[in-house]
Formats: sequence, structure tokens, C-alpha cells
Amino acid sequence: MVVRNEFVVFALLGLLLLGLIALGVEGLPAALPLLRLFLGLFFVLFVPGYALQAALFPRSEDLDGPERLALSFGLSVAVIPPLALILDRLPWGIRLWPIVAGESFVIVTCSAVALWRRRRLPPVERFVVEIDVDARRWWAAQDRLSRALYGILAAALLVALFSAAAIVLLPKPGAQFTEFYLLGPEGLAESYPREAAPGEPLSVTAGIANREGLAAEYRIEVRAGELTIGQAGPLRLEGDEVWEGPIHYVLAEPGDDQEVHFLLFRDGGGEAYRSLRLWINIKGLPPTQAPLPATASPTTGPYPTATPVEAATETPTEAPTATPASLVVHVVLPGESLSSIARLYGVTYQAIMEANGMTDPNLLKVGQELIIPTPVEAATETPAETPTEAPTVTPASLVVHVVLPGETLSSIGRLYGVTYQAIMEANGMTDPNLLQVGQELIIPPPE
Repeated sequence: MVVRNEFVVFALLGLLLLGLIALGVEGLPAALPLLRLFLGLFFVLFVPGYALQAALFPRSEDLDGPERLALSFGLSVAVIPPLALILDRLPWGIRLWPIVAGESFVIVTCSAVALWRRRRLPPVERFVVEIDVDARRWWAAQDRLSRALYGILAAALLVALFSAAAIVLLPKPGAQFTEFYLLGPEGLAESYPREAAPGEPLSVTAGIANREGLAAEYRIEVRAGELTIGQAGPLRLEGDEVWEGPIHYVLAEPGDDQEVHFLLFRDGGGEAYRSLRLWINIKGLPPTQAPLPATASPTTGPYPTATPVEAATETPTEAPTATPASLVVHVVLPGESLSSIARLYGVTYQAIMEANGMTDPNLLKVGQELIIPTPVEAATETPAETPTEAPTVTPASLVVHVVLPGETLSSIGRLYGVTYQAIMEANGMTDPNLLQVGQELIIPPPE
């Protein structure tokens, strides 16, 4: 049998493979994924090299059959590294459909060049595929040693085929493990944060899949060196349960190729069960705390707090008047939102928006100055029967600190000029290490 245009056969098989790829493998009969696997290997490890050698050697006398076959496999393997480098530089990256498009481009281009060069040759000089197999005559022509070698080769191929079929078709024993992965903004394992300014909030989506066969508790810590800059959990997942959620973290110091470790802890263990790493360039100057205006009270920590204003005392001769609201300027810190800032000062986020002329609560930037309208209790009217007594208000001054990523009781104590033991006593804590991001701590006044 003579095949004068083998590229037509390649085109039909390629269309079949594209259809199987588009359908996916979920829900298909077991034979179709297996067919897709073998067709994929054929089009990756043989067809590109065959098309390339056909373009390079269009004459039948250039190479014999075994040489063309060996060269087809070799050139197909040689095409893969440069194709991968090109795809890695393109926006689409090394994924399924970009790989299909790249291999298709190589095959179609080389096939077109091969057909063009063949048509320029006389028909008798063109290479054509001839399939003329007489197995009995071929076997009879082999000597005893050759027959033994071919028999061993055939047995090895049969064992390999049966092994591959068993791997694909037989059920796999259940392995016990936990998947831990990071996803970018598009839900793919790419487009992670690569560059940011100091203090700029960063986030990735972390995923945990419990394949342990039983329930487990997990905790995630984000570390830059010895400093913890973010965390999530504890999270309790049942067997085969999957969790995905955002992990927020902040790098305050500038520097290139800063290594950020994402550590997964399981069942309260002290050593990381799984770990992942990202490298980030932090460029620019670190943010500074803006000075507070004269109407704001001085603070010793990162959170500006308003000094309670005593209510005005009444005089017997004048009607009581309300003291106007005291204004505090808050500088937005990484990870804060209008809601969290409002809870910190005991006001609504709508009041903060109105005081600052804002229309969108999501348009918030690190370092932005916000006027916080803190209402002060107005003086109460003194009853007419006791005009000589002027009531006064002596409010208690309490400072509440919201724990940020990377903070410890010792660092918080240094910010406010108190000892960490005093903070533990004021909050009824027994273990200084049991501190969570977002936890509210009452800060006692310095002694």
C-alpha cells in the first residue's frame, strides 16, 4: 500500500484529538480518555519531528525508512524545549490550549513546507510512504539471533502495554495526604503578586484539600523571615472537604526578591506540615504615619485615639449648650476597611463617609487620612430646683488595640509604653502566644 499524502491522515487524527480535548475526560467512557492519551503522545513525540524531517528531506533517496523514523522521534523531542520557552514568555503561559496551539503551528507549518518542496520535485524522486509488510517472509529471512532479539523486544512491548493499561484502568489505592496550593486572581496557579510598594496590602487565594480520610484541623501562617505577616484559621475540614479563601499579608520593608513562606500546620503541630514560597519585589519608601492635626489627641500607638472630652458644666444663669463633636484624623493602615475603622472608633462607616465626602466605601488607600467624627456626650440640663450644683462628667479613658499581622504582646506593649503582663492582666489572658489577627485588646494606662 502506498500513501502519497500522509499529512491528510495526520489532519484527520488531529481533528479527532482536538475533539477529545474539547470534551474533557469527565463522564466519558474509559476507552476515550485512553485514546486521547495515545493520540496526544503520538502528536507530541512523533508528528512534529516527522513533519520537520519531511520538510528537510523531501526526496525518497535522502533517508531510508528506519532513519526517518528515528529522526522523527528525535526532532519531536528537540522541538519541545524551545516551544516551552516561547510559551512561558507569552501572556497565556504553559497551559493545555497554548500547548495545543503551539504544537499545531509547528506541525502545520512544517507540513506545508514539506508538501511545497515535494511538489517541486519530479514524481519519481518524491518521498512516499509505502506499507508493504509480509510478516512470514520477513520472519523467515531472520537468523536465530535476530529472532530471539525481536522476541524479547515484543515481550517487553507487551508488558509495557499491559502495565500502562492497568495503571489507567484499574482503581488506584487511596493515598492519605493534604493538598496545599496557592491561586492567583483568576483562580489559576499563576499571576501571583510580583511587585508592590512598602505597606501595600497583598493577597492570594490559598486552598486546602483534606485527603487524609478523616477530619483534621489546619492553620496557615505567612512569614517573611522570622516575622509572621499573615495567617488564617484554625480551619476544621472533614475528609475530602476542600477550603479556599483569601490570605492577606503586608511587606513593610523595601527590597528585591523577598521570600514569603506560606506554612500549613495540621492538628496543632508545631512544625509546618506543608509549605509554599513566593518571591516579591518591594520598591519605594516605607509609609510614614501622618501627623495628627491640633484637634486630634496625641497617641502612643499606631491607632489614633480621641481623648474623651468632658461635658460642659452648666451655669445657673444660662441655658445648657452641647459641646461640638471632637474630630480625629485616622491614617489608614494595611488591611483596614471603613467598617473596621468605624468599629474601632464606635461610629458608623456612613458617618465616616459623610465626614470625608466619600461616595464609594471601597475606594480606600493605605496612608489615606480620614476625619473621624467622634460624638461627645452633650451636657445634660441641670434641674431648676438645684441651680447651685453643676454636674460634671468624668469618663474613663480606655484604649482598644486591634491586633495586626506580625504583632506580638511585647511589640504592642512597647507601642503603648506598658508591659505585656499588664496587657494580659487587663484582658484576662493566660498565654501570651494565643494572639490572633483582628483580636481587640484593652490597653491599660501606663503606670
